[in-house]
Amino acid sequence: QFLSELSRCYDAISSGVESVRLIDAVFGDVVRGINHMHVMKARDGTFEIFRNGLWEEGCKAEDVLDLVVSDLHALFGKFRTVDYQDVTDKVVKEIVPKMVPPPLDQDAFRTKVASCFLKYARHAINKKLDFDLWGKILGPDGIMYDYDKQEFRQARPEDRLLRTTAEPLHEWDAPEVMKTNIIKFSELLKVFFMKGGKTLDTELNEDGGVAIVDIKALVSVGGEIRRLRLELRNLFAIIYDRPRSHQLRGMCKVLADDFADPTTRRIDEVCCFLRQDARTVASMPGLCGMLNLTGPKSGGKSYLAGRQFAFLGLENENYGKMTSGNYLTTKPPADPEKSRPVKNQFQGKKGIYFKEMPAQPLIPETVKDLLDPKDGHTEGRANNS
Repeated sequence: QFLSELSRCYDAISSGVESVRLIDAVFGDVVRGINHMHVMKARDGTFEIFRNGLWEEGCKAEDVLDLVVSDLHALFGKFRTVDYQDVTDKVVKEIVPKMVPPPLDQDAFRTKVASCFLKYARHAINKKLDFDLWGKILGPDGIMYDYDKQEFRQARPEDRLLRTTAEPLHEWDAPEVMKTNIIKFSELLKVFFMKGGKTLDTELNEDGGVAIVDIKALVSVGGEIRRLRLELRNLFAIIYDRPRSHQLRGMCKVLADDFADPTTRRIDEVCCFLRQDARTVASMPGLCGMLNLTGPKSGGKSYLAGRQFAFLGLENENYGKMTSGNYLTTKPPADPEKSRPVKNQFQGKKGIYFKEMPAQPLIPETVKDLLDPKDGHTEGRANNS
């Protein structure tokens, strides 16, 4: 049917202006065919428009005019190639609309086509915008992450996603300087053990000076093991200082005493855990995209994924805020002006994930307050339990 109506439009253009005006409704049908699932009529008389990978709600009839104009140009216009210089003085070739035959270039006809298009536009399907956020989160550039398939992709109209995160979603990758230092550290660590090294740790002697735990370092040829140990510790300090993750540093302090002091910090245990983390992430890359790991209290969630989240920097600016599951079983304060320090931590986050499955029934007021569409604290919501 679309091709048949498109053919009628081409024939009318060939016949002249009056022939075009007689079938303005057919031109409206053609435009509607191009925008199938992209423009829908809401129950309140407004329109929902999908463009650039994002849904817009509460749109009026005049908001559709730019779509009509661009579609008329694309289908019936003539184009030409222009050359121009961008900000870097590079010559760029671009194909731009040159003209459309009359009356397609007249505002009155365009408005009539838009009116016909919207008059017969389909009503929004029963799936309201943001009706299903399970396993999905949308960025402001129209790129979404699908947790079920563990992939980034362009959002589609049928996803029906409205609210977005504050920052674009992107596949995580370590900075080049960090990757270079980690590779160098790994290669040196292999040489260190092959030459007889046993530990990277140091300890203080009775005089308060740094003593070497591994006695073989004192008798190795030319002090090679001592030199390698020092170089490895310096490299580790650079790698440790690189992430902006406070949680990672906190975990390091738990794993090793006096970790804040680069001279005396014990790093054998930390290296062991980070090797586990590297293998986990390498075997399951989708872990980098996980937003929520929910389970019983004291069930080992932090051991399974907490360190990886910290190591990748997911817990600060990239994904969201981790908080206790007990938050959902506590009533919000009756006074709306009362300070809410926990909820204030959610502001600007892309997601909120709860560490434990609540032992008590959820408080409806708390859940409603957290998920209220008018609430400015949460930029996007998803559940990947």
